[in-house]
Amino acid sequence: MASEQSPAQSDTLDAEVLVIGAGVTGIHQLHRLREVGFDARIAEAGSGVGGTWYWNRYPGARFDSESYSYGYFFSEELLQTWRWSEHFAGQAETERYLNVAVDTLGLRPHIRTNTRITGGRFDEGRGTWTLRTGEGEELRCRFVVAATGVLSVPYWPDLPGRERYRGQAYHTGQWPHRAVDFRDQHVAVIGTGASAVQLIPVIADEVDSLTVYQRTPNWCAPLNNGPITAAEQEELAAAYHQIHELCRNTFAGFVHRANPLRTFEATTAERRALYEQLYHARGFAKLLSNYRDLMTNAAANAEFSRFLADKIRARVDDPAVAEKLIPRDHGFGMRRPPMETRYYEAYNRPNVHLVDLHDTPIVSITEDGIETTAGERRFDIIVWATGFDGFSGALMRLDLEGVGGRTLRRDWSAGPRTYLGLQCAGFPNLFLVGGPHTAAGNFPRATEPQVDFVTGLLAYARLRGHRSVAPEPAAVDEWTRHVAEAAGKVLIAETSWSARTSPARRRCTSPTPAAWWRCGNGWKPSPTTATRGSCSTGSRWPRPPERTIQARAGLGWAGLEQCSGGWLVGGLPGGGRHAGGYGRVPSRSIRCRFGTGRETRSPATIGVAVPPDRRLRPPAVGGRTQPVDAVESTSNRRRRMAPVGCRPAADPPARRGTRPPGGKVSDPGGGADRERRQRAGPGPGGCEGRLGGPRITGRRAGSPRR
Repeated sequence: MASEQSPAQSDTLDAEVLVIGAGVTGIHQLHRLREVGFDARIAEAGSGVGGTWYWNRYPGARFDSESYSYGYFFSEELLQTWRWSEHFAGQAETERYLNVAVDTLGLRPHIRTNTRITGGRFDEGRGTWTLRTGEGEELRCRFVVAATGVLSVPYWPDLPGRERYRGQAYHTGQWPHRAVDFRDQHVAVIGTGASAVQLIPVIADEVDSLTVYQRTPNWCAPLNNGPITAAEQEELAAAYHQIHELCRNTFAGFVHRANPLRTFEATTAERRALYEQLYHARGFAKLLSNYRDLMTNAAANAEFSRFLADKIRARVDDPAVAEKLIPRDHGFGMRRPPMETRYYEAYNRPNVHLVDLHDTPIVSITEDGIETTAGERRFDIIVWATGFDGFSGALMRLDLEGVGGRTLRRDWSAGPRTYLGLQCAGFPNLFLVGGPHTAAGNFPRATEPQVDFVTGLLAYARLRGHRSVAPEPAAVDEWTRHVAEAAGKVLIAETSWSARTSPARRRCTSPTPAAWWRCGNGWKPSPTTATRGSCSTGSRWPRPPERTIQARAGLGWAGLEQCSGGWLVGGLPGGGRHAGGYGRVPSRSIRCRFGTGRETRSPATIGVAVPPDRRLRPPAVGGRTQPVDAVESTSNRRRRMAPVGCRPAADPPARRGTRPPGGKVSDPGGGADRERRQRAGPGPGGCEGRLGGPRITGRRAGSPRR
């Protein structure tokens, strides 16, 4: 990997920052780091960019987020030149978009494809990482950002005989680049998750026969996709900044506005009318614009689940098949609901058959097909739609060694352990974006604040001369415990990804997306339970207080929002209105340690504990995190409590920008940042919109601390 550093430096480092993965988040991280002057590069295992949209190219693969809410909002050129063809774009179009983005941003020379990182070791003396590739090459860098994604490690159930099968076998997460010919073939699909729900109706009319092996049915809801008309294109082009602001202020980062009402505040007729309206609305409106207590009130959830069950019965001709397709172990939204297009109608075709693995477990995979307790069926093609080892799978496979030879696989044996979802104790200079303990929703909107946070933190470390950044073990313990506690507030199925990334829940369920256990002479799916703040062992987690933490990292806000899955880093950087707005910062530390040399590891200023009567002023590049007195001026309070991403329009010039040692105010964002603010226009609450660029609040060099 070529380097732009001086000859002396290039002998030591191949890059200042190496980003692992060229998906939507890795590309964004590379752009932001290079934007602030880092020599940053990407190592990508595939032969092209796109991440999820490079590997998942099975027939029917597409967004379940609205296309215009998924892309990069920081590039005006992309916003005005790219036109999505559908409300929910397919895989091929999304892959093209990400390639256009890479070229528009000038990032392709800094992306090294066909480079799979297989391991690495942190050098405590030098404060650097040495990463190993699959070809045995070593790459040295100071910081590593793992943007490995949540859908990057396909999961293969441990079923006997899989390697003996002589026909064609494909996993939806590792689909070949060539077209697969399904015409007149006898095909088996194992799994009925999101990938299978998209694939099955697309190939059903091509195959001779299609047999679906179902472990656990899901609550699938209509995607209601369609082409974007010319008039809609013009409206979208004029409203992109409003769309971005909407995503920043809505739950999970989608364009769907929240419903302020609770379920049983409405009459039966009103509820039925809303359910019908949502059922015909686009995408995740069924979940996100439903009554606000859908995911906290078991009775409310049960009512909407019954509504969906009736819809399934109405769409599937065979009553017995319809009942098998209705989930019994969880309610709607307790697992991420797949969005479908004519999925249920596929089972009305005479060539499509459903096998319930609870009734007839798989005995083994044979040379010619699949054997269950009911006998063997022969197939020309087997499609494994068994999902992914989500969130933590790719990270644990990296085989990274931290301080003292510790590994994530060993440290996370009982579940992920992180601080803010961004770092792990004992792994200095390693950052995770889009990993465990972070928001799950419209993924680019969830990782956007994380990317800004990491960029600002690394810029801060570079400015202050720190060679390493690592969280305190106590902070990791506290954060991980808090995520587990907060998860108990909502209704979550034990097989959901939210449960699997929570260590408290993980001890009650399998650590893999689809567990199988030996039952008599067959293999069955592991049993599941849906719980509200409890697990099958009977343990419970206390309800967390209603509060929201805010942290800022110079180049953008990284809100820590209390959402359905717990405390989320930057999941909703728009003010957390769903959690009651800005809560008081609790008595906890936003803690990590900065190392300035081999022997010295001093606490950073962002490691100051915040007592209950103090508030935390956001950290920023060139500034320091400082507690702010509880008694403060009205102007200071208005400035500090403005909606995230905004500052008061009347903010005096002397408060803007950075105050370097000379005391002169500078704007690191420059004219481009000012133009973005002007384009954004007034934000909520009478603020100027801010789509990027740092605003430093640190003290002047030499001035006394407060």
